[in-house]
Amino acid sequence: MENLKKIKEIFSDYKNNSQMQECYISKIGINKKTNKLTIILNTDKFVQIKDMWDFEKYLMERFQIKDIEMIFNYEDGTKIPEVKDEWKNIICYMAHKHPLMKPILLMKSTIEIENNNINVKMHIKGADFLRTRKTDKQVEITIKNLIGKEYKINLEEQISKEDESFEDVIADLEQSRVTIEKE
Repeated sequence: MENLKKIKEIFSDYKNNSQMQECYISKIGINKKTNKLTIILNTDKFVQIKDMWDFEKYLMERFQIKDIEMIFNYEDGTKIPEVKDEWKNIICYMAHKHPLMKPILLMKSTIEIENNNINVKMHIKGADFLRTRKTDKQVEITIKNLIGKEYKINLEEQISKEDESFEDVIADLEQSRVTIEKE
């Protein structure tokens, strides 16, 4: 990493006191047709997902870039949190980055990790909807890029009686809203 420059050296106007500033830029490229910036970063410490999002927002605003893909390469021995511990942060990150994929539906889910599989237990209906929108594949890519580990995402609906009654209440409220709007 001797020849590589840090983010704080290249983007001197980016002010943030996070580990993001200390990442080395290994490669950066832009696809002008799609207006997508790809940046590969090397670091010896885990960067918080909220700090990643903050840097992405800076790049989007500063350079008028529509899409940014950050890929983190962590040095051997870097302490990286478990996906289970970062799950909600990953989903929030995706909700900001890919709102049309509706990853927010995964917010109340629980996960079980077996080898390289993440079994997502959804407590609301919507697994087929998310698979159709390829949200599961985007979660896999996001985890690979941000945490550096490859997983296969399996979406399952596991709805309890409490969850069903909650969904019925939501459906009734939605129907009431539609009825009121018609009047």
